[in-house]
Amino acid sequence: MLGEGGLDLHEVQKMIPTLEHYLNMARRYDVPVIFVQTTHSDVDSSPAWKGRKSQNGDTGRRPTCIKGTWGCEFYGVRPNDGDVIITKHRYSAFVGTNLAQVLNSLGRDSLLLTGVATNVCVESTARDALNHDYHVVLVSDCTATTDEGAQRATEQNIRQGFGWVVPAADICNIWERCMK
Repeated sequence: MLGEGGLDLHEVQKMIPTLEHYLNMARRYDVPVIFVQTTHSDVDSSPAWKGRKSQNGDTGRRPTCIKGTWGCEFYGVRPNDGDVIITKHRYSAFVGTNLAQVLNSLGRDSLLLTGVATNVCVESTARDALNHDYHVVLVSDCTATTDEGAQRATEQNIRQGFGWVVPAADICNIWERCMK
């Protein structure tokens, strides 16, 4: 949907092979993989949500991730059997979902965040993760957005106040050393 709306998805497409490898490594070392799928419908879209504006005042947002359409399908990577799928209706994966309950059930106190769009959904989730007392790691080369400056700004925000920013290879190396 973003591409059809005219946004440049080059960085997103470039990130997908790294993300695929990273997810396969996580599964190999029995690190739980949680996919977060965004869907929207009239039932869960409040007037405030529908009326949100971009900084330039654009209220003509094209509807994205409409429940039941191809626009809310996973892009580039897909869940495997055994992966958890959380459905969200806002930017943060914690708002109105059972993510915290799932993490608690899995005995997890840290999140390794990947995905799109780094400066919106991923950063919103990172902020809420810390506010819910989780350790936050942004997997830098497994996140992407349509604006390189926004990507760098989010990475800086995470470093300065919310957690760590680490490339996938470093995390995979730790798994290989610690989980053999």
